[in-house]
Amino acid sequence: MDSIPTMTPRQELMALCLAAALFLFVVELVRRRRLREEYSWLWLLACTVILGVVLWPGGLKAVTWLTGSKTPTTSVFLLGILFLMVVCIHLCTKLTRQHDQIKQIAQQVALLRVRKPEAPREGPEGSPTVDERRDGGGDTGRRGSPAGS
Repeated sequence: MDSIPTMTPRQELMALCLAAALFLFVVELVRRRRLREEYSWLWLLACTVILGVVLWPGGLKAVTWLTGSKTPTTSVFLLGILFLMVVCIHLCTKLTRQHDQIKQIAQQVALLRVRKPEAPREGPEGSPTVDERRDGGGDTGRRGSPAGS
């Protein structure tokens, strides 16, 4: 495990800057209500993992050794892919839940429309609407006309 190279100081600095920027960005999005708190945990976890890798290089060496990788970069890519998989699964579960909620709401709206039909709509100043003219206009049409007799 000692033959596994560590990150250079420049790489460590870049990773620290990335983690700090990501942390501040997530906090700002939550503060401006552009990101809900329930979703922010995943991104704050990513910041914590990045900080852990930088502050404890032995952890990255251990992951590199466990995965059988030759370089820590491969392990970082592996961690990134795993993170993206978790994000995708999380978003898919949210999407499924929202799909079910939308379906249920649409069914409830349909039932409400069946139970209470809409009142006839009138255009400006009591004139029939386009739908009423197309449907025959209710009472103004065929009943009193000579063609209907």
